[in-house]
Amino acid sequence: MLRQGDLVVGVDGTNVMGICSITKNGLDSYQYQDSFNYAQTSSYPVEWIDWKQCSQYSPDFTLRTSKKGFIGAPHIRKKKEEVINAWKAYQKRVNQ
Repeated sequence: MLRQGDLVVGVDGTNVMGICSITKNGLDSYQYQDSFNYAQTSSYPVEWIDWKQCSQYSPDFTLRTSKKGFIGAPHIRKKKEEVINAWKAYQKRVNQ
């Protein structure tokens, strides 16, 4: 279940596209919005940050996924600390 403060990594194929921080608990914020292609939403609204923009503050860390699509998710989970550190470095920079 998504909880406020969780980080979500957005992936398109094998490319990491963005990251966001959940603003509301998933169950508390579920909505059906037929104006979207994927109408079932949770934790809305969130602000997606381009991964390239976020990761520039952690230049020694590169995040990639497996070519096996959804099966690549555990690979990202193994990099949890690096993702959190990249997010914190980004947040520190933009909040200066």
